[in-house]
Amino acid sequence: METIHALEAWESMLQAISSQDWVACKQHAGALMAFIESDGKPPKIFASDVELPDEFVRDCIEHECTAALQLCEDHG
Repeated sequence: METIHALEAWESMLQAISSQDWVACKQHAGALMAFIESDGKPPKIFASDVELPDEFVRDCIEHECTAALQLCEDHG
């Protein structure tokens, strides 16, 4: 998964949470988590004028994917 696809997965995961589409949420969160855990470059999820270390962004994404997967578990 390239960084642009990782950003699409991130945005799709958030949209799925918003629309309570737990199947899509699980799919996108799982794919993004696997990408991040395999040392993929994290997508830019914060404001474009903010430069943060990749490790910080990676940790944030992992945390949010874990929370999203828990939501899927709770509602699925």
